[in-house]
Amino acid sequence: MEDVVEEVFGEIWDETDDEVDSIRAYENGSYLFHSEVRVEEVLGRFDLEFDDIEMEESVFSGETI
Repeated sequence: MEDVVEEVFGEIWDETDDEVDSIRAYENGSYLFHSEVRVEEVLGRFDLEFDDIEMEESVFSGETI
């Protein structure tokens, strides 16, 4: 049943699956971010710093940047 649902909606993670990368890079230059990726992880992955920006949130939670 899970295979059928994944064909329609894409990969579904459950407790029997291995942990997935929170940031996945594709050959076409696009990225897929896990819905709960931490801001610090994104900044570190792309070697970015936001010294002058104060953020209270620690996850993007579906925000588009």
